[in-house]
Amino acid sequence: MEIDLIAAVDRDGAIGTGEDVPWEYPEDITQYRDRIGDAPTIMGRRTFDQMSDPPGDPVIVLTRTPSLESTDPRVQFVTDPTVAIDDAAATGADRVFINGGEAVYRIYVPYATGAYVSEIPERSGGNVSFPYLGAGWDVTETIEYDRFDLVRYRNRDPVPVSSLADD
Repeated sequence: MEIDLIAAVDRDGAIGTGEDVPWEYPEDITQYRDRIGDAPTIMGRRTFDQMSDPPGDPVIVLTRTPSLESTDPRVQFVTDPTVAIDDAAATGADRVFINGGEAVYRIYVPYATGAYVSEIPERSGGNVSFPYLGAGWDVTETIEYDRFDLVRYRNRDPVPVSSLADD
């Protein structure tokens, strides 16, 4: 299964303020939702709480609180990053999107095969950052939109996801 990070990042590497995303680019939101489609997504609880209608099916929310439940049949809460990947794989999908926030990105960066990063050309003053991908990542494509660029990265040597359980 391919594991792709997906994020919008400002000029300083911020993905938000911890409370919200301090910008709105409708064209980015459209490409983001179209790209994810019905693929499984994994995100943290705070990211989930900020979204009125998160994309993906299922939406797997990684949380430290084991007793959370949702009335939305697409949404499931898990406490273990390995279980999140296993649940995504159980859908038969060939790809899962990691949707943030910062702590969730940090967990999955070593295992990710790729990343879609919308580069927002402003400084938002955000204090939540997208992690550094590292020297093992290559830019494979840049798509220019009117107000931002979408950069596609590929991880040359992702850690096998089977070793996630060892961390």
